[in-house]
Amino acid sequence: IVVNIDYLTIDYQSSEKMEPGQVLCIVSVVDGKTGQRLWPYDQLNKTYTIHGKLDHDSPVKLTNSRIIHDLAQETATQLAKLFYLHKAD
Repeated sequence: IVVNIDYLTIDYQSSEKMEPGQVLCIVSVVDGKTGQRLWPYDQLNKTYTIHGKLDHDSPVKLTNSRIIHDLAQETATQLAKLFYLHKAD
């Protein structure tokens, strides 16, 4: 599984247009031996924008570390769901 992080933002400013953490991931699956792309079949990769679960009104103090930790957890959860059967949230 190849995950390229194309864009990452951490924002402390209150804004209606942006959560404290966002990441743009470009995902594909490549055969490690041959280098052949296995997924997606119809394009070079899939692009996913993932937002952290924290918001500007969160009761926890927003810090770089907390936002990045939250964003990493949410990214792992969302991308893992691409590769196994799961119930919808």
